[in-house]
Amino acid sequence: MFDLVLEDMLREFQGEEGKAAETPKWRGLFDAICQDAIRIGMELNCQYHTPEEIREIMGRLTGKKIDDSFRLFPPFYTDFGKNITIGKDVFINSGCHFQDQGGITIGDGSLIGHNVVLATINHALAPSRNRKNHYAPIKIGSHVWIGSNATVLPGVTVGDWAVIAAGIMFEGGASFVLAAAGSVYPEHEAYGAGIGAMPGRVVWFHDKDSVNWDGSGYWWNTANYDENAIQNMVDQSIAGLAGKEDVKAGWDALFLANNSKRGKDSDQSKYQWLRRI
Repeated sequence: MFDLVLEDMLREFQGEEGKAAETPKWRGLFDAICQDAIRIGMELNCQYHTPEEIREIMGRLTGKKIDDSFRLFPPFYTDFGKNITIGKDVFINSGCHFQDQGGITIGDGSLIGHNVVLATINHALAPSRNRKNHYAPIKIGSHVWIGSNATVLPGVTVGDWAVIAAGIMFEGGASFVLAAAGSVYPEHEAYGAGIGAMPGRVVWFHDKDSVNWDGSGYWWNTANYDENAIQNMVDQSIAGLAGKEDVKAGWDALFLANNSKRGKDSDQSKYQWLRRI
């Protein structure tokens, strides 16, 4: 019966909070789950635990089986817990805060740095809405690296192999990805919006097929990589980093910014395409 009620509750954590959240039964269960998360969090954070014990505690906190490859350095904080899904070989460093009512999914092999905040709740801005809760999920793909002190806001999707720099804040409404070849996302397009003191931007375009190495010899032997694919990765990354729509404009911007920083003439009329910096 509890699982059925919990599933009903999770369905309410989509978009604006509905009428069901105002009923005594719903509110009572919600409060009980939150208090249980606080209790389990105190158990996790206030004494030493072996890695095996941490996985067992996280299983109780999330209500899901935690893979044996999962690693976490406490402390870890969440005020709900039951809408977190964690893949295999995930590492979460110390001090992270997950506000998971809207749903947090972390794909296999992802790394979450110190003090990262994943927040899935917003509040209505119009006074007539009385600060109603608005929920939207955060979806983190496989092999993602989120740097220390980054904040990811409701509705953000982070694509496979993406890197989010330390201290960055990302808001929802679309996805932030580092596109791989064959991805459903347009190549090197910076989805979402970087905001705050250090707004984010795509900094690396990843093509998983650029290296074909079986582990023997050295990966940098020419037989083990596609030079054109690697050059394309670099070019598209420069375009994304510069916030430009094409490769030439990206390299132009990098060249001019580098010269300006070094106190050299940055007059674009004196720059020839493909000239070395």
